[in-house]
Amino acid sequence: MGIATTAEVKALLGITATTWDTLFGLWAKIVKDDILEICNDYFRDELITMEANTIAFLENSPSADTITDSDSAFVTTGFLNGHDILIEGSLYNDGVYQIGTVAAGTLTLETDEGLNDEEAGEYVTITRIKWPRRIQKPYAQMLWWNIKNIKTFGADNQSLSRHSITYEKRINGYPESIIKTLPRRVHTA
Repeated sequence: MGIATTAEVKALLGITATTWDTLFGLWAKIVKDDILEICNDYFRDELITMEANTIAFLENSPSADTITDSDSAFVTTGFLNGHDILIEGSLYNDGVYQIGTVAAGTLTLETDEGLNDEEAGEYVTITRIKWPRRIQKPYAQMLWWNIKNIKTFGADNQSLSRHSITYEKRINGYPESIIKTLPRRVHTA
């Protein structure tokens, strides 16, 4: 399943207003990609993975995007509703997406996830991402960090008149204190 719903993120952050819901949704995919990179793809479920050149992508904005397989192998591979998946090897659609529904030849994504139309032909790998429950808190903190600090992203310090702010060490743009809470295999390059 996905890391956390918007409601779970808000509960972890102590937020009740709906003001941030859209931004949480927009940043979720980026933060998931960042977590996989920082943690060296530790969360791949190699038992639920497929590689084929029969996979195509269809952008259905504003409806949910779809991924199709002319060999109809999604169900037999083991993909389920709600799984997060990692796409690799495509021309335009590499990254993390959440499955809404699964049929033999079609993965309908949870929302309009920003797929680009792409015909089958390239060897594409789709792998389930199995997030541990303990990743919910750092995920929520990373979402909040991006939203609240977008204007200062990458800055080490700021000065205004006699006032100065110095930020802690960052890893991949995030405070080290958040990154250190991610489960296992974290690299600091």
